[in-house]
Amino acid sequence: PGPEDDQNRVIRKDIMDAGGVTSLHRYDQWATERVLGACDGLTTEQLQQDVDAPWGSIRNQFVHQFSVHRSWLSWVDGSLSGEEAYALTADPAAYPDLASLREFWGEILTQTNRFLARATNADLERVLAVEFPGSEFSMPAGEIMVHLAHHSMQHRTESTVALTRLGQSPGDIDYLFYALEQARTSSEA
Repeated sequence: PGPEDDQNRVIRKDIMDAGGVTSLHRYDQWATERVLGACDGLTTEQLQQDVDAPWGSIRNQFVHQFSVHRSWLSWVDGSLSGEEAYALTADPAAYPDLASLREFWGEILTQTNRFLARATNADLERVLAVEFPGSEFSMPAGEIMVHLAHHSMQHRTESTVALTRLGQSPGDIDYLFYALEQARTSSEA
């Protein structure tokens, strides 16, 4: 470890405090809701059809996105050990339609918001570690939470491309549009 490692840690703490992580996840939730909303115009067959995306179908993209979010979050919030979280997966067949995806997403929202409501900077600075045969992994909880939001963004973007090709674009989902909408909403209140 050299001086640049210490500098990077300081930078990471600056962007991963409880308020910053919560704000990032509020945007993640808003954008995911917009993409799920665009799916309202799809048939179940379109939701399940192969769309040349990394996980095959739009449905499978969401199942992967939500499953990974749930497993990492369950480790961060202490409801599962690292080993249990790593083994937690979801079978796309259990989510045959948009209603079941929305239910899955609702469960994740509840769990995420429950954690964010109580998370402190100390909670996010806590280093989580797990060992597997032949390897080990450790990372501060805050970095894992930032990873979750960015992981969602990657797969949400892939779903958005597929939805747009099917004529169901969710519209603008950039952070800028979220921030503008939030500012407008708070000025109207």
